[in-house]
Amino acid sequence: MIVRSFSLVNEYGQEYSLNDPDLTGFLTEPKGLGYEYAVNYIDIGDAFIRTKRKAKQSTVSGTMIFGGRNPYDLYNRFNAYVRGSQELRLAYQTPGSSRAYYRDVDLVKLVKTEIDGRVLQCAVEFCCKSLFYTDVNNNFVISTVEGELRYTVEWPARYNDYSERTIMLTNNGDVDAPFTLSLQGYCENPTVTLTDGDKVIACIKFPVILQPAERILYSSLDDDMYVYRVDAGGNRSNMIQLLDINYTNFFKVPVGDHSISFTSDTGAAYTTSLVMYKFYRTV
Repeated sequence: MIVRSFSLVNEYGQEYSLNDPDLTGFLTEPKGLGYEYAVNYIDIGDAFIRTKRKAKQSTVSGTMIFGGRNPYDLYNRFNAYVRGSQELRLAYQTPGSSRAYYRDVDLVKLVKTEIDGRVLQCAVEFCCKSLFYTDVNNNFVISTVEGELRYTVEWPARYNDYSERTIMLTNNGDVDAPFTLSLQGYCENPTVTLTDGDKVIACIKFPVILQPAERILYSSLDDDMYVYRVDAGGNRSNMIQLLDINYTNFFKVPVGDHSISFTSDTGAAYTTSLVMYKFYRTV
């Protein structure tokens, strides 16, 4: 009875199961699914004061079991999949859960052995490049309503005030959550502000005039930070050099409940899409 499941997913979305010793291979005795800190202390009398605490890079290790009619064929199939992939994610699903959690990994060790009892038992080791995260990201889209009245007209008609749009974000992960953002024009000097109650946590202002067919693309992911302006033809230009160094230009959503608002000199952008990424030390 399998009480958990593992698989690998490459940059093309091709999934390789690690759950069947006779068809693909079976990852058994996994270790490193928790987390570890490197901690330094100094002693003062009979007390120990923590001076530093930093998460260590995790390593997931175990043994791959290759069986079937020809274990060497399964071993070579697994190795070919890894060799043909530039980026790998280790997917982990616990019993009774419909959601898989992922970690970006590099395979750093695969020990080939001889057949023992009709199977190959090969030690394997993955270095983790991220914490756990899910493939269900929180996508918030704010757009105008078709046919709405945006400006003051003869009463009793009503109009919506889009000088500011605000959404509530809940980060129930273990660390600050990065996010990606897409802002579509028309708007002038759009600004994104993160607040905790009345306190401003961070702010970024894009000093541009966006036409209706243009967009700003933004990311605060650690391994993929960017700010691009995309014109009507889909051409990207880097905007980092235009950002004001007095602002916190790349920021994340702290753990807990926060508000994020979108403003500009001419009202908020026509369509705003935000995707927040939650990360977990262990699941």
